[in-house]
Amino acid sequence: MEKRLTVQKATPVQCAPQEILVPKVRGSVVKEAVVRQHDGGTFTLTIRLARQEPVTLASRRTPDEPRHFKHAETALRTGRELFGIQEFVVLLR
Repeated sequence: MEKRLTVQKATPVQCAPQEILVPKVRGSVVKEAVVRQHDGGTFTLTIRLARQEPVTLASRRTPDEPRHFKHAETALRTGRELFGIQEFVVLLR
């Protein structure tokens, strides 16, 4: 199954703190990872698991808010380290 990474302008569906999201992802199949660019030049990382709604990595301080990264590369590295995403396909629109 191909894992894709896209950079989009959008808002996250729901957020989950790292301690909840990481075990959930490791026990499932990662269908897609999406890095979204927001106004102000920040990025968020959203993980879509097989047969589930997309979940955005939450901020450590506020678990209901998405964690914002200053660079897309940092969001990509976080996805690789936390969720084991090894292959990325970048779509530019």
